[in-house]
Amino acid sequence: MNNFNRFLIAIIGIAGLICSSMLALMVYRVPHLSNWLEKWQHQEWFYYTILSISAFLAVIFIIFLLTGIFSRPPKKNLAIVTAEGKITISKATIESTALRAIRSFQGDVSYGS
Repeated sequence: MNNFNRFLIAIIGIAGLICSSMLALMVYRVPHLSNWLEKWQHQEWFYYTILSISAFLAVIFIIFLLTGIFSRPPKKNLAIVTAEGKITISKATIESTALRAIRSFQGDVSYGS
């Protein structure tokens, strides 16, 4: 998992914890905090705050959705470091080369007889 994915998941976790905590505190009576939250609910900025948090989470979940739909699995590569430099060969190239080699020897080689 790359750093961007880890950062995105951490942000979603923090935002989700804040939202769920606010919702839980609105439902249950918590001494000292419930009175404070009731004052918040009557403020004009409270609705804008809830809407902005919801919009932020919606954008993040849309990014997750699009990433899940359009992402491709990483290609398997073999990296070989030589004195001349680094050589990268894909797994598909190795498989196709081996298959062509096997096909070229089919019929030319007798096994065990």
